Amino acid sequence: MIFLRPPPPHIARHWFVTNALRTIERTAKDPNELVRRKAELVQYMAWKTAERTLRAYEHVVWDSDFIDTTLRSIHKTMKQREQQVQKDPSLLAQFATVESQEVSKELDEDVAILTGVSA
Repeated sequence: MIFLRPPPPHIARHWFVTNALRTIERTAKDPNELVRRKAELVQYMAWKTAERTLRAYEHVVWDSDFIDTTLRSIHKTMKQREQQVQKDPSLLAQFATVESQEVSKELDEDVAILTGVSA
């Protein structure tokens, strides 16, 4: 049985900022509002190195082009594979995972911390 524990504060903080930035990017009416609302987030989060911190989060802001093109294509492919496997379950064998005996305990502990799952 797997017991999930609450995420560490850093993970919760990252989740909050990621969602805040996505909302700001999606709802800002013009460049001035975008800058103002990001500045408000910086003040709220009490970041000392605002510019550097915001740059670290730039990769998480999805634009509508990504969602309209790439993400839809990924979902379409997933749906097709799902339908193929429903018709022929033996296709699952090609996606079987191979467990390595070389995985270190340290890596397992790191994954457990990041995912909140007990090692």
